[in-house]
Amino acid sequence: MPIAKAELLSTARYIRKEFGISARIAFMERVHQANTMLGFNPYIGKKEPLLEQLNEEYRSYVLNKINKIVYMVFDDHIKVYDFWDVRREPNYLVKNNPKNKYKQQNKLLTF
Repeated sequence: MPIAKAELLSTARYIRKEFGISARIAFMERVHQANTMLGFNPYIGKKEPLLEQLNEEYRSYVLNKINKIVYMVFDDHIKVYDFWDVRREPNYLVKNNPKNKYKQQNKLLTF
C-alpha cells in the first residue's frame, strides 16, 4: 500500500476512535477540499524544507494543525507521497523517508 494511503487511513481510523464519526467525516471533507484546491492551484503548498536535500521539488500543504500533505507537481498531474503528522520528530521523518522510498510509491491522488 502506498505510504500516503496508509497514513491517511491510519489517521482517519485514529480520529474516529478518539473523537467519533463526525470528526472523521470532517477530516475526510478537509482532505477532499485540500485535494480540490491542489488540483486547481498545485503551487499553493510551499516547498518542503525537510526534503530539499533530495534534489526534487517536494511540496507540502498544511491540512490542519497536525497533518500536512507531501506531494510533487508534474506537468499533467500531482502525486501525493505522504500525509505527515507534524508532531513527529522532523529528523525521524527525513531519515525514514529517503528518496527511493518516495520514488517507488504508486500514485494515490492524481489531478
